[in-house]
Amino acid sequence: MSKSWQAYALHILDVAAKIERIQLRGNLTHDEVLYDATLRNLQTLGSNTNVA
Repeated sequence: MSKSWQAYALHILDVAAKIERIQLRGNLTHDEVLYDATLRNLQTLGSNTNVA
């Protein structure tokens, strides 16, 4: 049985908040680690929005 949509929605909100916290740490265009962390979280966000 798949997870309910609420679980996916909460995870999306958590990931969005994490991306905001990463951005507060510095400039993504000058820090490769911050850029990679943001990109990874955006990939997670995308995978949770493509749920059937």
